[in-house]
Amino acid sequence: MDWGYAVYGPVTAVLGRVELVLFGTSLIGFRFFPAIVQGVVLVLTGLIARELGGLRESQLVAATAVAIGGPSPYSGASLSYTTFDYLWWVAVACFVARLLRSEDARRWVAIGVAMGLGMLTKYSMAFFGSGCSGKDAAYSGAAILKKPSVLVWNWPCVPHDGAFQRFGELFPEHKCSGACVVRR
Repeated sequence: MDWGYAVYGPVTAVLGRVELVLFGTSLIGFRFFPAIVQGVVLVLTGLIARELGGLRESQLVAATAVAIGGPSPYSGASLSYTTFDYLWWVAVACFVARLLRSEDARRWVAIGVAMGLGMLTKYSMAFFGSGCSGKDAAYSGAAILKKPSVLVWNWPCVPHDGAFQRFGELFPEHKCSGACVVRR
């Protein structure tokens, strides 16, 4: 088995192989990881609601809405690339919500790890990253939220480099400047 292919990353294939080794050809085993992932997505959705100021009822409503709508019923019942891609998108959204609430720059590392795992699952995470990482979009979002401190930090570009390490061969001109957003 090759470590990833031109179209898809290796995470789903590796977890599929682990399921096959652990459970054989059982349908219950085939649905084990997707069910776990769906449970984690529901918990992360509740955490996003909490980070946005929701009480326990709001968290339950958000998690229930996610459980019955969108890609959740399919993603929780079948092993596919979208199952794990869905998890990483929700995880990044949760970490961004935590970053905006706490203003703790260390949250960027969690965002980068989730984006990196998302890129190893399915390359659609690049669309999410490009939409969130544009300098103009970042400054506009910080101005709207009145939290510019989340954009300025002195750590290396862990999120950006971690997420796009897989594309190092495609983008050899990418170099980290030492700070993710230049101070104004």
